[in-house]
Amino acid sequence: MATTNFLDFVGNPEIENKAVACIAKYAVGTCGPRGFYGTTDVHLLLESTIARFCNSEKSIVYSYGFSTISSAIASYCKKQDIIFADEGVVLPIQMGILASRSKVYWFKHNNLEHLKTLLESVELQEKEGLYQNYSDIPDLKQIINLKYAYKARIIIDESLSIGTLGRSGRGIPNDIDLRSFSFENAFASVGGACVGAEFIIDHQRLAGLAYCFSASSPTFLCRVVIDEIEMLENDNERVSKLQKLSRLFFDKIRNKLNPDMEVFGSEYSPIFHIRLSKYFHDVKRESHRRILENFYVLRILKKRNTYALTQG
Repeated sequence: MATTNFLDFVGNPEIENKAVACIAKYAVGTCGPRGFYGTTDVHLLLESTIARFCNSEKSIVYSYGFSTISSAIASYCKKQDIIFADEGVVLPIQMGILASRSKVYWFKHNNLEHLKTLLESVELQEKEGLYQNYSDIPDLKQIINLKYAYKARIIIDESLSIGTLGRSGRGIPNDIDLRSFSFENAFASVGGACVGAEFIIDHQRLAGLAYCFSASSPTFLCRVVIDEIEMLENDNERVSKLQKLSRLFFDKIRNKLNPDMEVFGSEYSPIFHIRLSKYFHDVKRESHRRILENFYVLRILKKRNTYALTQG
């Protein structure tokens, strides 16, 4: 019913023409991992462009968004490490934690007081810049304070916050040890990247399994992201327009909802969740619950269909 084409890059003729020209020069696939004949000048240009855009020392590009964060976690965390992770993180982060075989402590979603009680001996924290499963935003200032207080390292996945939050869409502060994000949302491409200090990024070139063993990204997909980042650097009107529409839509939907429904998220977020209220869950009879569920789901789908058609 909706897409994550937040910045309206899909279908942009300028981007499409440059992608076609890139295919004419480099063909479609690279036929090898980055370390085995799979690296072109376009891949290197994309990595330097991302590092500049994110105000970071270095970046590394992966072929798929899902494997970016999962490979990054597994490359740093091993059996002897301890991970404190938000219980609401998305599946790629969960798979990275599972692959690491580290000791994991799950704290209640976005509950930093619970996290603080667990932080007696910590090596890493796993968070998201904008939670896909809840559409809310963590308190980064408090998280950074906890990092320095308990000598922790922080990995944050920005797959939904990059290009959407902040004045220019550049993401979160440099106090984060490793930032990861997918190109498959705001950047309307395929793949992902990690940014951080040089020694952190270079370690992944030998230890990131998806980087070492997956064929590198087609060059035209890299070219798309380069052009989009340059557009954002030259004019952040797309970001400010998105944030204005997000606030407007959040206020409208919150005021229009039936009392049996609740909207969860932040007015600064381009995504939000509509859930059944506590009153609905207190309905004891299963038959009543099913009737209400069918009624509200069908009505919401109908309205969203109408909105999509009128906007199209």
